[in-house]
Amino acid sequence: MQLNGSTARVARHRERRRNGLRVFAIEADEVLVTEKLIDAGLLHPASRDDDAAITCALQRLVKIFVLEKP
Repeated sequence: MQLNGSTARVARHRERRRNGLRVFAIEADEVLVTEKLIDAGLLHPASRDDDAAITCALQRLVKIFVLEKP
C-alpha cells in the first residue's frame, strides 16, 4: 500500500519522534553559512548550491557540536 503525501509526511514525523529525532526550520544567511561550512571542511566548494549537500554538512556540524565535550 502506498501512502499519499500527507499520510507519508505524518508517518515520517512519527518515525523520527520514535527515534528521538526532530526537524528544525532555521533562517540563516545562505552565503555566510555555506562559506563557513566550506572553511570548516564540511562542504565541498563545488556543492555550494546543492541543497542536499548543504543539509548533510549542517547535519555533520550539529553532530560535531552535540558530541563535543565541554
